[in-house]
Amino acid sequence: MDSAGVLARGSAKVVSTSRLGTGSYEVIFTRSVAKCSFTATIGTTSTGSIPAPGQATVAGQAGNNNGVFIRIVDRAGNSLDSSFHLGVTCGSTKVIGVIAADGTKARGANVVSSTKLGGPNGGTYEVIFNRTVSGCSYTPSVGTTGNGGSISTPVTITTATRAGNSNGVFIFIHQTNGATIDEPFHLAVYC
Repeated sequence: MDSAGVLARGSAKVVSTSRLGTGSYEVIFTRSVAKCSFTATIGTTSTGSIPAPGQATVAGQAGNNNGVFIRIVDRAGNSLDSSFHLGVTCGSTKVIGVIAADGTKARGANVVSSTKLGGPNGGTYEVIFNRTVSGCSYTPSVGTTGNGGSISTPVTITTATRAGNSNGVFIFIHQTNGATIDEPFHLAVYC
């Protein structure tokens, strides 16, 4: 979607897109996405690069199970209009996890367990699936686990294969100053 809220390209299952206000967008689909994982990244819809990227966060649209809310902030946490890419992964055969800040699973196909590691604001999690994922790619986004709300603290989220367990993924969440922070997230695994 471009920074004005206009769909640049995407699935025929997208009914509408709009910019709700500075840095706030919604995408409405033809069916419920309430049991899906949402991932968003800031990126151009054509060529070139984003000169001063920030962070995109995701949430189910409040009051509409067919919608996804996207919030974009700059590195200081201020609302920012930007183009972005949104991925919605659904289905019982997909490897996805939506994990609360305390490490509990909110939803997710094929998740055996999820755990927050470390103390308060440790920012480290593990998600274990019912199949090997060590040869797959991991795509996470910070975002609320329910419908509505947003996260305004700019963070970086990174992943790693779980050492000693090919069915697991480590998630690490850091603030822009490098300190770790606990935040809910969506994780899609592509094999």
